[in-house]
Parts: sequence; structure tokens; C-alpha cells
Amino acid sequence: MKGLIKHSLVLAAILLTGCVSYSQHELPPVQTWPPTANAPAQKPTAFVRTTALRQVNSGPGNTAAGAPAALWEKAVADSFRQSNRFSRVSTDKVDSDIYADATLYNNEQFNMASAIITGVTFFIIPSTAKNTFTLETVFKDKDGKELGRIKKSESVRTWMHLVLIVGIPFQADTREVVEALTRSTLDEAVQRKLPRPCKSELAREKPENTAGIEHARGIVACLSSLDQVRSSDLEHRGAHRALNRAGDHAIAGLGQVTGGGLDHQDAFGRIGDQLACIVIATLRHPG
Repeated sequence: MKGLIKHSLVLAAILLTGCVSYSQHELPPVQTWPPTANAPAQKPTAFVRTTALRQVNSGPGNTAAGAPAALWEKAVADSFRQSNRFSRVSTDKVDSDIYADATLYNNEQFNMASAIITGVTFFIIPSTAKNTFTLETVFKDKDGKELGRIKKSESVRTWMHLVLIVGIPFQADTREVVEALTRSTLDEAVQRKLPRPCKSELAREKPENTAGIEHARGIVACLSSLDQVRSSDLEHRGAHRALNRAGDHAIAGLGQVTGGGLDHQDAFGRIGDQLACIVIATLRHPG
């Protein structure tokens, strides 16, 4: 009879052990979801790759697999889709305007001695653990150029004790934590205007000033003519005609480039070189 009671108490202790987890709320909540600021006229496509790594007490990260990792990957991709910032979000590597490489670190921090004592005493002596989830997302364009990176973190505290069986229904869902991290990431990306509009939209917003570019090219073509003028025994009339053509190209190119409102720094530099050459050549051929 005593043996039966003893075994019943041990079984009850095992069955009644429990734990409770709750978020530390270190991550500021997103005020507006989906984000509405800086909405692009043409939405880019996106490829999202999520890699989950598990760490123990800040040790080396090991790739996390199984059901939790699959749920985290789905939470990241779903948040990208729900943001309404992309025309298509794919987890299969296909040609896209934006490539988002998301790495989720799950750093489990606990005291090994306390955990052993809790287990040996059948959870009569409690212990605690902390999971810090960090999501680092790198945005790249289709050429592999990095556009920006964002890192977000949130912690979950877990207590383990015999009487916490009643806390099981109130466990923190790690999918919700990953979802909050992704939403916060995308919210900051919108504020920083990341990812940038696709190339077709940029071309529409800043049309190419072809006339200005052609004049700039004409200026470059005159450079070789001026070199020939300075190094040859051409008659002064021919030299002046070449100088006049270079001057016309310089003035017209300057007007086209500035009138287009574009930032053609290289064109401005070449225009300055041409004007300097005109002055030098004029001094060498004063007649």
C-alpha cells in the first residue's frame, strides 16, 4: 500500500509539473499595420529566405530544424505578404526585385545547475530560462548589392515549477514573437525607404535627359579636336572654328543638363574641362 502511494505521488509530481512563458515586451509595438507611409506606385517582387539558428548561453549557433523552424519561416513570409509592400513574395528562389535574407537567432540562456536541481526535485524547486529572439534582415537588389540591414530583438521568460501546470494555456507563442519581429523590421524599412522602388519606377520618376546626354557626348568628342588644335600647325581660322564648336557644345550641354534637373556630375566635370581647354587654346591661337 505504501509503495502504491509513493508511486502515485511521484506520478502526480511528474504529471503536474509545468511552466509558464511570457514576453518581456522589449520590442516597441508597431503603430500602423500594414504600413501605409511611402507606398510605392509600383510594388516590387521579393524573395524571402529565412534561416533559424539555435544558441545556448551565447554559444555557437546551430541550424534549427523541424516544426518550430518551419513555423518561424512561415511567420516571416506571411508578414512580408501582409505588409502589402510587394506584388509577390516567394520563398522559392526566383528572379525578384528584392532579396531579403532573414536570420533568426534563438539564444537560450539558463543556469545548468539550477535546471538540474529542478529536474532532480521533480520541479519542486523552480528554475527559469530566457530565450532572446533576434531577427536580422539584409535587403539586397537583384544584382546582389546590399540596400540595408535591420536587426530586431525580443525576449521570452520561462519559469518551470511544480504548480505551474495551470500556466500551460498561457504559454507565449514563439510564432507571434517572430511575427512581431518581422512587422517591426518592415515598419522600420518603410521609414528608411527600404527596399527602394524597382528600376522601372525609378525610371518613370526620373526620365532620362537624352538631349543633355547627347550634348555632353558632343563635348567629349570635341576634346580630341582641341588636342589636335594645340599640337598641330592648323591655320588660325580652322582653330577658331573648332574652338567655336566646342564652345557651342559646352553652352548647350550645360543648359540641357541643368534644365533637366538631373545630377550628371560626370557631365559637369567634362564641361568644366572643355571650358578650360577653350581658354588655353584661345591663348595659344590669339589671332
